[in-house]
Amino acid sequence: MPNWRKSRRCEKEDACVEVARLPGSTIGVRDSVNPVDGPVLRFSVAAWKAFRARID
Repeated sequence: MPNWRKSRRCEKEDACVEVARLPGSTIGVRDSVNPVDGPVLRFSVAAWKAFRARID
C-alpha cells in the first residue's frame, strides 16, 4: 500500500495535494479531498524530479 503524504506547504489545510511512490517506479499525485475515489496522476520518477526542480 502506498504511503501517501501531504505537501508540507498545506499541512493545515483540508484540501491538499498528496504524493506517493507507486508500484512500477511511478509517482502518484492525488487530491486529499477524495483520496479513495478520486483520480491519481502518475508520473515517471524522471518526470517528477523535473517537475520538482522547476517549482522548488
